[in-house]
Amino acid sequence: MQYTVVQLPNVNLSTMMHPAEQINNSILQIVNGEYDEAIISLTATLKTVQLAMSGDAKVSIPVGLNDDECPKESDHCKPSSSSSSACYEYEFFSSAGTPSFLKTSDLISVQNFFCSACDDIMGEAHSPMQMQFKLFREPIKVLVCKPLVVNVCKELAYVTIYNLALSHHLKSFETGLLTRPDSRRAYLKKALVLYGHSQLILREREVNIGNGTIHSMAIISSLLHIHYKLGDSQNTGACAQCLISNMIYAIYSAEGDITSNSMEGFLDMILPLISNIVTAEAA
Repeated sequence: MQYTVVQLPNVNLSTMMHPAEQINNSILQIVNGEYDEAIISLTATLKTVQLAMSGDAKVSIPVGLNDDECPKESDHCKPSSSSSSACYEYEFFSSAGTPSFLKTSDLISVQNFFCSACDDIMGEAHSPMQMQFKLFREPIKVLVCKPLVVNVCKELAYVTIYNLALSHHLKSFETGLLTRPDSRRAYLKKALVLYGHSQLILREREVNIGNGTIHSMAIISSLLHIHYKLGDSQNTGACAQCLISNMIYAIYSAEGDITSNSMEGFLDMILPLISNIVTAEAA
């Protein structure tokens, strides 16, 4: 058997754009609703990170974005649970012209996984718990650009994969996919896999992204929606329970600003679930 040797073009890897720049360029595409373009851009970014981790790419730090550029008095530098002087290296990117939450028509019915006695108290005929789902749509922005050592590459891989998952998730809401359920499910399944990969990286290495509670609730609520749309009621209920637990913890521990637009958005979404639980327990 004969094999044909294909000569690949020479690529000057030293001229590759730093992944931090690639990520920050792609978030504008996400905010502008250019999800296909963002998916292509972030996929290329992930390849750059992989090449850097393998030692096959040398990427220089761009001028104007480096370790010294995290001003101590900026809005991005504020106390965290790990250090009172910690300066966040990544933050959710908000745009004045784009709401933080994408309001959807999905009214999610969640089976009662929160109180084992609720069914006995209210009976099997009680109305199911429902929540009006809203997707937290803010991508993650890189605030500080660093040399691509292994730990930094892992952080950038996490941010890239999370934004890539968000792009697929947002793409599934496009009007043109409403009449193509198979295509929509394909985007949701891809988003689910990517969210899973990002969580694996996050478990291995903590990545500071602004308010940690908002970060956690953004992931959980996204997983809740996808599990629901794919018909996985058990994981839907588990995610709803986890979402409520995070909110209760945030309220009682005073972690972050509970009156912020983001926290109010999550609270507004899960308030019907909390009200149902309280009603059941008080019955």
